[in-house]
Amino acid sequence: MGELVSKTLPGFFNGVSQQAVNMRLDTQAELQENALGTIVDGLYKRPPTEHVAVLNSNAGPDAFVHTINRDAVERYKVLLLDDETNPVEVYRISDGTKCTIRYGHLDADLNFTADSSVKDYLTTGITKPKVDFRAITIADYTIIANLNVVTAKTSATASGSVRKTVQSFLDLPIDDESLLDYDSGKTYDTGDRVKYPSTKGIYECIKDGTSGVAPTNTNNWKFERDYPAIGDIFRIKGEAVGESLDDYFMKYTSDEVYQETIKPGAEYELDADTMPHRLVRTDVNEFTFAPVLWEDRVVGDDDSVPFPSFIGKPIVNLEFFRNRLGFFSKDTVFFSKAGDYFNLFAETALDLLDDDPIDLLASGTSVVNLRSSIPFDKNLLILSDQEQFSFGNSGTNLTPTTATLTNTTKYRTSPNSNPVAAGANVYFINPRERYSSLMEYTIVPDSLVEDAADITSHCPNYIPNGNIQLLSCVPMDMIFAFSDEEPDTIFVYKYYWVGNQKPQSAWCKFIFDGTIIGTGIIDTDLFLIIKRNNQICLERMTLENIVTNTDFDFRVHLDRQTKVQGNYDSETNTTTWTLPYTEDGGVEVVGVNPVTQLPLTGLERNGDTVTTTGDYSNGDITFGINYTMRYRLSEWYIKDSNKIAILSSKLQIRTLTLSYVNTGYFRIEITPENRDTLTHEYTGVMLGISFLNKAPLRSGETSFPVLAKSKYTNIDIVSDSYMPCQFSSGALEGYHIVRANII
Repeated sequence: MGELVSKTLPGFFNGVSQQAVNMRLDTQAELQENALGTIVDGLYKRPPTEHVAVLNSNAGPDAFVHTINRDAVERYKVLLLDDETNPVEVYRISDGTKCTIRYGHLDADLNFTADSSVKDYLTTGITKPKVDFRAITIADYTIIANLNVVTAKTSATASGSVRKTVQSFLDLPIDDESLLDYDSGKTYDTGDRVKYPSTKGIYECIKDGTSGVAPTNTNNWKFERDYPAIGDIFRIKGEAVGESLDDYFMKYTSDEVYQETIKPGAEYELDADTMPHRLVRTDVNEFTFAPVLWEDRVVGDDDSVPFPSFIGKPIVNLEFFRNRLGFFSKDTVFFSKAGDYFNLFAETALDLLDDDPIDLLASGTSVVNLRSSIPFDKNLLILSDQEQFSFGNSGTNLTPTTATLTNTTKYRTSPNSNPVAAGANVYFINPRERYSSLMEYTIVPDSLVEDAADITSHCPNYIPNGNIQLLSCVPMDMIFAFSDEEPDTIFVYKYYWVGNQKPQSAWCKFIFDGTIIGTGIIDTDLFLIIKRNNQICLERMTLENIVTNTDFDFRVHLDRQTKVQGNYDSETNTTTWTLPYTEDGGVEVVGVNPVTQLPLTGLERNGDTVTTTGDYSNGDITFGINYTMRYRLSEWYIKDSNKIAILSSKLQIRTLTLSYVNTGYFRIEITPENRDTLTHEYTGVMLGISFLNKAPLRSGETSFPVLAKSKYTNIDIVSDSYMPCQFSSGALEGYHIVRANII
C-alpha cells in the first residue's frame, strides 16, 4: 500500500492550459467549455442567450456586421451583404425590427433623391463583406469604406483665367469707386480721371478739351494704374523667387474686397462615388445610404493645397480621433479638418492653420501596410502588418505642425482584425502558422516603454487563424475572440488585475448550436447574430451573473430563452405554445414552469409549436434549448518540496470532493483510458428535505468516488440542465505509491 495523499483545488478560475500537466497551476484545467470562472463567484455555467427576434435577413457567414449605439433607446445592427439588390440591412437591437433602407443622394438639408446606382459602391469587388468593408459611426452618420474601391478626383477644373501675376498682395490693383467709365462723347479737362473698361485701367487727362480719344492715346492721357473687375483672378508670386510653392491666387469679389481662390484650370473635386459613403438615420426605422458631400478645394493649387495623399489608393480603414475623421491607405495617415469631418483641404494657402488636415507618411524598416488603429495612452496606436506606430502630438494640441507618427514596436498583426481596448491596455491578434495569439499591448511600469505580452502563451494552439473579430467588455474584465474558422465558438479571455499583478488570466470557450455571423457588445450584454435551422436570429447574452428571468428564483440556463403563454384545448386536454422561432433537427426544446420551477414533461414539438397534455395556459412558460457545460480537471501530479513532479510513482485517485454554491444539478464523468465512462449525478434533492414549488438549490460539499489512476483518466464536471451550478473549490484524495527511492 502507498501513502494516503490529498490535494486541494483552491479554485477553478484560471481556465485552460496547454502546458505540460506537471507545469500547470492548480487553478487551471485541461478543458473548459460553456463554463466561466471568476475569482469572486468561482466556476459556473456560462450565461444563457435570450431570444430577441428572427431576422428577415439574407445574411451569410461572410456578412460584415456593425453596431450603432445611438442612445439608450435606439441601437441597431448593420449588416453589409454580398447582394446586389439589397446590400444593406439594418435591425433594431431591442426587438429585431427591420428598418427601411433608401439608396440615393442627400443634400445639405437631407432632402432625398432616389438613385439605385449608389449601390455600386457596396458591390464593387466584393467577395467577402467581412473582409472588404470597414465602418465607423459618428453621431447619426455611419461612414462605410469599401476596401476594393480606389479613391479618385474628378476631372472638373476651376473656371476663369489669371489676369495678371504680381509679386505681393500689396501689388494688387485697387479700385476707385468714385470714378466713372470713360465716355467718348464727353470733353475732359486736364486732371480728370476715368476708368477705361477695355483695358481695366485708370487714366488721367493731360490735355484739356480731350474728347473722342481713347485713354490709351498717350498724347491725351496718362496711364495711372490697373483697377480690378469683379471675378478677376490674380496670381501672387510670394517670397520665394523663381519658385511656385508659395504662389497663391486672389479673386476680386466685390468693392475693395479680395478673396483667396483656387488656381484657374486646377482640379478641385473629390469623386464622391469612389470615396467612403454614409448610412444616415433619416427617420424612425429608416436609413438612407448615400454618398458623402465632400467639400471641394477652393484655394491654392497642387503645390500649396494638395489633394489628400490617399487619392489613387483604396481606403483600408477609418478612425475618429481628436474630433477629426481619419483615413488609412497603405502607408498614409490622413485626418480631416478638426470639427469638419468631410473637409479634406486646407482653408488657405497663405498659412498652416491649427485645424487644417493632417497628412503623414508612415515609414519603417519593412514595407508598411497600415491596417487598423485604436486610441492608446493619449495617442493613437496604428497597426500595420509587421509594425506599430504612435500617432499623436508633440505639443498641447493636435495640429499639422505638432502631429507626429513614430514607430514603436514590431509585431505581426492580422490584416482583418481590429484591436480593442480594455482599461489601460490594447489587445490585438498576432497570427501564426495555424493558430493566433492575442497580444496585450501596454506601457511597462516604471519604464514608460510600450510593449506587448502574449496572453495565449499557455494555450498557444487555442484560437484558430481566420478572420477574427475582437470584442471588449470592460465592466466584466472580458475579451471575446470570434474566428470564422470555428463559426460556432467564441473564445473568451477572463482577466483580473490587482495593481500590476494579474491573479486571473483565463481562457475558455462558449460553444453554440448554430453558425455565428456577427457579434457585438453594448454595456454588459453580448449580442449574437446566429444562424440556427436556416433562420437568422438575434440573441442577447447578459454577461453579469444575475437572475434575468424574474419568474424564477435562479438563472434559467437555456439558450434561445423566451417566455410564451399557451392556448388550452379542453376537448383534447392539451396546451399548445407557438414559439417565435423554429427548432428542428433533433434539438430538444425544454419548457420550464415558473410555478413549480420544474420542466414540463411529455412535450411534443412540430416546427414552431410545442404541445403537451394538461392545462398550462395560466401564465407564461419559459422555453429554450439545453447547452452543455464541461470542465475537465488537469491530471494530478505529486510534487516534491521543490514543486517538481515525481514521475517515478503511481497515483490512484479515490475521491473528488467539490464545494458548490446554489447548485441544482451537475454530474461527474470519469473516463479512464480504454474504459467506459462512469457517471455520478448530483440533483440537489436530499432525504427528508422538501422543495415544494421551488428548485432544489443547495450549497455545501459532496464527494464522488473516482477509483482510477490519475494518469490517463479524464475527470469532467458536466451540466446540461437548466438548473444552475457553481463551484468554489475542491479536493482530490488518493493513494501514492513510490516505485523507487528518490536520491
